[in-house]
Amino acid sequence: MIAFILGGAGSGKTHAIIEEIRAELARAPDGPPLIWLLPEQATFQAETALLAGPGPAGATRVHVVSFRSLADRVWDHHGLPRKPLLTAAGRLLILTRVHARVGAGLTAFPGDMRRGELGSVAALLAELMRHGCTPAALRQHADALGAKPLGGKLRDCALLLEAYEAELAATCRDPDLVLGEVVKLLSGSTFAAGARVWVDGFAGLNGQERRVLRALARRAAEVKISLLIDRADGGRGAALHAPVEETYRALLRDFEEDGLAAAPPAVLRDSTPRFGKTPELLHLAAHLFAPAAPPYAGPVAAIELVPCAAPRAEADAAARTVCALVAERGLRYRDIAIIVRDLDPWHDLLAAVLAEHGIPYFIDRRRTLLHHPLAELVAALGEALADSFSSAAMRRALKTGLLPLEEREADVLENYILRCNLHGDLWWEAGALPGMREVLGGSARDAWLREAEALVARLAAALSPWRAWKDAAAPAEGWARRLYEFTRGIGALDTLLDLAADAERAGELGRAQEHRQAVERYMELLDEIARAGGPEPLGAADFFEFLALGLQGWDMGLTPPRCDQVLVGAIERSRHPELRAVIIVGFNDGQFPRAVQEDPLLSDAERAELAAAGFVLDAGSMERVHEERLLAFIALTRASERVCITWSERDQDGAQLFPSVFLGELRALFPSLGAAPPDDALLGATTPERVVEGCLAGGPGRARFEALRAALAADPERAARAANVGRAALMPAAPETVPWAAAEPLGVSVTELESFARCPFRFFAARRLRLKEREEFELGKLELGTLAHRILECIGRRLMAGGEPLAALDAGARARLAAEAADAVLGEDGRAALERDALLRYRAARCVDDIAAFLAVRGFIERRGAWRPCAVELEFKDGAGAAPLAFEAGGRSFAVHGKIDRIDVSEEGPPLLCVYDFKGSIDFTLDAVYHGLSLQLPLYLEAARLNARALVGRDAVACGALLHATRAPLDAEDRPPEEPAEEGLRPRFKPRGLLSLTGLRRFEPELVDGGSGRSACFACTIKKDGTLGNRRTSDVLTDEELDLLLGHVRAVTVRLLGAIASGRAAAVPSLHRRTIACRGCDFNAVCRFERFGPGERYLPHRTYGVAEVLAALGAPSAPEDGNG
Repeated sequence: MIAFILGGAGSGKTHAIIEEIRAELARAPDGPPLIWLLPEQATFQAETALLAGPGPAGATRVHVVSFRSLADRVWDHHGLPRKPLLTAAGRLLILTRVHARVGAGLTAFPGDMRRGELGSVAALLAELMRHGCTPAALRQHADALGAKPLGGKLRDCALLLEAYEAELAATCRDPDLVLGEVVKLLSGSTFAAGARVWVDGFAGLNGQERRVLRALARRAAEVKISLLIDRADGGRGAALHAPVEETYRALLRDFEEDGLAAAPPAVLRDSTPRFGKTPELLHLAAHLFAPAAPPYAGPVAAIELVPCAAPRAEADAAARTVCALVAERGLRYRDIAIIVRDLDPWHDLLAAVLAEHGIPYFIDRRRTLLHHPLAELVAALGEALADSFSSAAMRRALKTGLLPLEEREADVLENYILRCNLHGDLWWEAGALPGMREVLGGSARDAWLREAEALVARLAAALSPWRAWKDAAAPAEGWARRLYEFTRGIGALDTLLDLAADAERAGELGRAQEHRQAVERYMELLDEIARAGGPEPLGAADFFEFLALGLQGWDMGLTPPRCDQVLVGAIERSRHPELRAVIIVGFNDGQFPRAVQEDPLLSDAERAELAAAGFVLDAGSMERVHEERLLAFIALTRASERVCITWSERDQDGAQLFPSVFLGELRALFPSLGAAPPDDALLGATTPERVVEGCLAGGPGRARFEALRAALAADPERAARAANVGRAALMPAAPETVPWAAAEPLGVSVTELESFARCPFRFFAARRLRLKEREEFELGKLELGTLAHRILECIGRRLMAGGEPLAALDAGARARLAAEAADAVLGEDGRAALERDALLRYRAARCVDDIAAFLAVRGFIERRGAWRPCAVELEFKDGAGAAPLAFEAGGRSFAVHGKIDRIDVSEEGPPLLCVYDFKGSIDFTLDAVYHGLSLQLPLYLEAARLNARALVGRDAVACGALLHATRAPLDAEDRPPEEPAEEGLRPRFKPRGLLSLTGLRRFEPELVDGGSGRSACFACTIKKDGTLGNRRTSDVLTDEELDLLLGHVRAVTVRLLGAIASGRAAAVPSLHRRTIACRGCDFNAVCRFERFGPGERYLPHRTYGVAEVLAALGAPSAPEDGNG
């Protein structure tokens, strides 16, 4: 007998089936099988519900099964061996081989398709197999279509499917073909003879599943099928239940073709079993999405709409609702479910928020193992072969903890890899590798390097067997065996099993299960690839591409909740038990309903054409739109007492979001239903963490939060959590002062002094805590600057030794000079180190080219005045070549030291000195000098004055200190000029900084003495009366102004040194010209300073123009072209 049970949501369809099974068990505990057929994820809950009521505690007669487990039981009943089931990776591997073999005969899916496109073809073939489309039937219909594009696609699918089925016949089974084999077995089987079968919980059935039901119906005594349809004649199902009604009609046609008459359906019209106590939800289930539905007249208390600012606020609202339902309405956690359309974007957020609120929960999703250490190790080993054991691949492997190294050893080795750019054959080459600082001549070898080099040798020996397969080609079975032997040989699998045992002893059963299942999944994946790979040889890249696809499917099954937990799940997957309250999260347009797209291989029109010919496949885009409405209906009608709906007004990035289109229909059905008003902020403080956040936020409500925080003292656990958050969030960003240990004289570099001026904590971290980032083999901005300095130092020394002046060199000679200096700086080891990395080699070459261009600018400047270098890389420091600057501050003596890149001397008249500091790029403003944020130039100028006699053998005047960019900014030009124009340098090439009028006269006498106009070399203008013009952009000062500025800088230096002497270490970054000192700071991770956070302090500095700085210094005012 065939019977259908039809009913709307909450009408009691599942309850009726449970009662019938219980009654049959009570009548006869032994007898023919009672088969309850359900979706896979619903079987556990169904078994629990079946045994929860009165009756026997167990029954051997009942089979609660999915289609997959039904197939296994049929297989076992016939005593047939179960061949392994393919995963997506195995299917694609076989399909790739088949496609290569038959590709010449394909038209729509040619043999040169990329593997990503082949994955779409694999999905299409799987769909055809699910619906029972045979190669013969596809070929027959393709012939009828002739030259149409659809005919070509079907012809190719028939050819591929035929070859695919032949390929896997001997070794394994495709899960989408299994039910077809079950149908054949059931046709002559006694498995279901006399059985009673109930089918429940399916919104739709594919072709293979319907064929199984037909086979069962021919053997069983009774088959009952429940479907979510409001009434037998369809009713509003034309709009809402269209997918289910189509399944209903298809089943009726199937049974009619087999000569099996269906009894009149049992229609359950009453929704009272679920919604009897809640008239609003009863009205919702009866009229949602129905045309011309009558609006609900009464007040709506059972439905709540909660708009939220962002997804995090939605998760908070859901957690607060759960807490309120449990505390105020007496619900158990298991009576509540949180439903989303898609779990992926919500999984981590909901897990974190529910855990914070102490809510027990179960997330109905298989836990991914994609990022398990074993999966990461396998991926890293494949990457190592593909990238010649690149540093990135090896560091990825080290982080897994599964290589034969201790954790501390792995950290040491990772630092060594970064420092020396260890990759490729360097692993197996004896000898010490230089770091970038050694390449550039800036550091000695550290003691820890000896230990690291020993670790390199040890790990290289362990990696040697794997290295031997770098360029190998072997069948998939050979690759799988070698990978297994290698991972076992290095102890990775034993390590995981030991970790599982340790976790089990510690009571962490979930972690222990995760490690064991990872090993099991690994073995299964290798076995499958070995079976499916065939005899064709594969390279490492191909093998690991298939392996990566298999790793993406790694997951761990979890048993649904059996205790008091909130169920969190996606509406499409989860099968919810009897629920009293449901919270629907993410009710936004594009999320619920989900955006629907057309299939790229089979269009909706082609699917309709196939359906008309009897090939019914998965739903097209329009049918999936109806499915979205049905899923929304199911979600909204799960609960018997209360429904809460939340949506976000903006996403995590601040982009505007809109509520679901279904919200409008809900409001039309319930005119009095409005959005909940915003909660009082205090009511949202449902955890100690939120209470502390409220205290931090300040504002008028802070006193209430402080009172609530004080009340937490009555609960030791919550008080401890609040204290932990308070220690982390409320402690000062850094100590205000940290006294020095002794009163001996202090040496402070100019760079350290600038660092202190920008933020005392930056100085404290670098100088006193000696924090520094680990060294990496990189030519970044800092390293390129060092390389440029070393090259210019080498060139400067050649010029001082009598080399030909730059002014006399042409472009080719300058390029040769730069290249020769670079070779001398790097040496043979340095050049070899850079040659190993193409990017570093390019950057070094670009640096040399920049230096050659820079020399052209220097040559132009030197041609304008008789200047020559008299010192390069001059270090003014105790025990060095020049005396430091001495200061007294805070009861201490300070020696301020530094290193000047170059000092030039002009001896055409009284000797003048000009200091140069070479930078990759420059950003100079006079007010930064005034505020003490930029001290290099004035203090270097002071050091040159102090050491002038030692430099040139007689008294000399230091007339300027200038920044000169070794790498000019890029300009948009058709062709940059090779030589500076005779009329002068373009502004981007000019040095910037401090220069006296006396110094300018020595550089450009014709301009100052009787001339006028713009300087060819510097940022300044001379007016006709011989005075400085356009002071807003001028770097040239009168001699008196320069002396005033240097006097001010000395006072600022004393003030800064006094603060250093006092031990000031507070994180108080400077704020100048809209730039915060935190930008580019190496210590952001440790200073605990929150930019723009509540209560954070900055040290603001006003923006001054040149005239304002001079006025502040007390310089005499002069007529000005602008206001400064």
